Amino acid sequence: GGGMGGYGQSDEPRSVYVGGLPAGGSESSAEASLRSLFQGFGEIERIGLPSTTNTIKFGFVHFCSPHSAHSAVQAHEQQPFCLDGMRLQVELARNPNKRKRQFDQGAMGGYGGRGGY
Repeated sequence: GGGMGGYGQSDEPRSVYVGGLPAGGSESSAEASLRSLFQGFGEIERIGLPSTTNTIKFGFVHFCSPHSAHSAVQAHEQQPFCLDGMRLQVELARNPNKRKRQFDQGAMGGYGGRGGY
């Protein structure tokens, strides 16, 4: 069976930030381009594109496993990905939830220094 194991890896980034996408492309074409670029590295959970702008310049590829994300970034470092002649920026997306949690602990952790005037 193999249940829902693997949650221990949730700290590992499974998402890749992709910057430098050609502006002016539609959301569907950008998603298709990202999928074709990255599907060779592992199963893609979803592709996140900011829909707040009609000129998409960056997106996120969410893989099902951290290993896939690492493989994609390593491949890009050896041979940079290009799309429509534009060299892309590819890096691991840091987990914002994790960073926020650490920040909260850090902010609450030190009681000294409050009211230093």
